[in-house]
Amino acid sequence: MAICKVDSCNSKVRCKELCSIHYHRFLKYGEPLVVKNDLHGMRYTREYNIWDKMIQRCHNHKHTSYDSYGGRGIFVCDEWKSSFSNFYKDVGDCPDPSFTLDRIDNNKGYNKNNYRWTDRVTQSRNTRMSSRNNSGTRGVSYNKRDDKWKAYISVDKKSMYLGYFNKKEDAIKARLVAEIKYWRD
Repeated sequence: MAICKVDSCNSKVRCKELCSIHYHRFLKYGEPLVVKNDLHGMRYTREYNIWDKMIQRCHNHKHTSYDSYGGRGIFVCDEWKSSFSNFYKDVGDCPDPSFTLDRIDNNKGYNKNNYRWTDRVTQSRNTRMSSRNNSGTRGVSYNKRDDKWKAYISVDKKSMYLGYFNKKEDAIKARLVAEIKYWRD
């Protein structure tokens, strides 16, 4: 009889050298050692739901958002991935029901040095730049037809054009001024 390859588990193997419990965790989270039930009593809280979805996006190959997270190298640190209690100890209660967990640096994973609670508007501004962006600055693009640089910003879910410029630097400056004017409290 084969025994589960996880240390200190002496259960009979089901598949991939794992017992039923560890195989189920592997299928769901991509990792057989994830422990969801660490007796914290917070299973139905907003924070737990955020933690669970974060792990799914980053570590479950079958999740619909995996390509945008785990597929591009965004992972949850081992300390948080293995235990909701560790995650909750670092992030605490969500300060407002409308807030979400956001990564400060959108190109790095989830860990205690790269997260913040923020509203959806702030989070929507912290997104990857389009692969078609040719300026290196969000909200600035080159318009081939007019041979000019265009600057724009989104305010209250509406795109506001800031103008056309001969120089990229002028378009970037207009965008930064608009960010201060429209986005700073």
